[in-house]
Amino acid sequence: MTASPNSQWVTVSGFLKTSVPNAWQLLTDPQLTERYMYNCQLHSDWKVGSTAVWKAQEENGNWVPHVKAQVLVYEPCRHLAFTIFHEATDQRPEIQSELHFLLEPKGDGITSPSSKVILVDWSWAMCSTNNANRAGTM
Repeated sequence: MTASPNSQWVTVSGFLKTSVPNAWQLLTDPQLTERYMYNCQLHSDWKVGSTAVWKAQEENGNWVPHVKAQVLVYEPCRHLAFTIFHEATDQRPEIQSELHFLLEPKGDGITSPSSKVILVDWSWAMCSTNNANRAGTM
């Protein structure tokens, strides 16, 4: 991970009583991401450099993209990372951030998702906490 001297990193981690493959599925399966990511499914072909899009389905059946990203790292059951492209708002200019999920086996579960986030909206911390809360429902 690279960061400029002005970068701000936030690290969120937690223990999940689940297997690494189950946690990986929670991060990459569109049907599961929809449970904790504001009703958005994450879609990508998972090749490094490819686009990843979190999108939600409207009542009329149309899919609306909400967050666009680029896959930086895809190491199954170990490390998933994105560059997130945040559109400009009235409060801030367009920015980019990095989001890293690191999965580490620990005893009868895993420490994860250990998320390391750079220059990102604080809502990612909430999403990571929701990951942990929902992992037990798999």
